[in-house]
Amino acid sequence: MEVNKKEIIDIALIISIIIVGMLPLFFYQGFMEASLKKECLKATINAIKIEINRHLEWLETSDVENRGEILNRLNQLIVDLEKYKDMKIEEYTIPEKREVIGWIEGSYKMDNLLYIENMTRSGPFYHIVGIRGNATIEPNKKYLMTIYLVYPRYYPFESYYVYVYKY
Repeated sequence: MEVNKKEIIDIALIISIIIVGMLPLFFYQGFMEASLKKECLKATINAIKIEINRHLEWLETSDVENRGEILNRLNQLIVDLEKYKDMKIEEYTIPEKREVIGWIEGSYKMDNLLYIENMTRSGPFYHIVGIRGNATIEPNKKYLMTIYLVYPRYYPFESYYVYVYKY
């Protein structure tokens, strides 16, 4: 079998073009992952701050039966807040992603309840703590959404704080 020098050069050229053509894709994917981690981390910190405030409000009521349990959770929330505030982007793990059909009622504000199709009085409950690009969601309009469950919300049913990545 005789190897033609021109064929080898042509094959090497094609392989080089493919590799060079794919490099921007690799860089873009890395950039997008870092951007997603940064936004989810920010949303996680927002979620923990909201959860701390909820626990503090519970402690202010005079008839708190489970004060010790609330204090224990509050202490853990404070530890988590410091952990996430000190965390480097590369240390953060992207949380679980879900695709839902969702909407909000009224104008958007931090901690809005995200209503989803097939949601029952038992949940799941999703509270929005960040939206990609700080975009606004039109009230009462259903969207196919990609959300990330950034932090669990203390509640007797399935409940999370979420970051809305796409809608």
